[in-house]
Amino acid sequence: MISLDLMRAIFIFSLPYMDSLILIYVFVFIINIASSIFEPTSMVYMTKLIPKANRQRFNALRNFINSSGFILGPSIAGFLFILGSPYLAIQLNALALCISALIILLLPNLELSRQTVMSEKVNIKLIRNDWKQILSFSKSNLHITLVYILFNGMTVFMTALDSLEAAFATEVLSLSESAYGFLVSIAGIGIIAGSLINALFVKNLKLNILIGVGAIFTPVGYLIFAFSHDFMFASIGFFTLTFALSFANTGFLTLSK
Repeated sequence: MISLDLMRAIFIFSLPYMDSLILIYVFVFIINIASSIFEPTSMVYMTKLIPKANRQRFNALRNFINSSGFILGPSIAGFLFILGSPYLAIQLNALALCISALIILLLPNLELSRQTVMSEKVNIKLIRNDWKQILSFSKSNLHITLVYILFNGMTVFMTALDSLEAAFATEVLSLSESAYGFLVSIAGIGIIAGSLINALFVKNLKLNILIGVGAIFTPVGYLIFAFSHDFMFASIGFFTLTFALSFANTGFLTLSK
């Protein structure tokens, strides 16, 4: 995780100095690869570090922190644009990743020993054995496998809809860029509200209820947004879908750990 953070910091810091658009695309592609590797790695580490009894509350608070960053991040970036330039915002992003690497360095090492880690080199045999274990686990835990497939399918569809939201808001609803930005902030508030409720009532909310209710009302939010004719109904739809999504994400993350 430390290496991935430092690598992303170096590539992000280098972006403002690139003159070639193709090279910028290559660097962004590498940054996204590192982020895709970092996410499951961090989940494994958090699973080992957080006791099982506290994982649901932890996931709710994690959603809350991520949502707060989702709202504050663009605001801080806009403030940096006023003080300096977009280059300053990009360089501070790289600095934040370096600070993240330093914080991770201070966390406890949960591996049994360095020799145990170094003894397993990545090769075709190891990858084949990993896939055999995955298939064996999937066959013996069909319920969990089905939940994974359905939830990830929902995530894929939501990712596809992300590119349509801005176009719908600006072209169909005729919202200005500032109004759409405020709409995104309302979506962040929905995630924060849902995450706080999850954290406060963690003992009363079961995983199946979290995932089921979240998976049902997230599409309801999209439907409200799709049939809206003004900013008010669009904001209600955005708040509904992110509020429900916070429940689904908390339940799924806790189940996966």
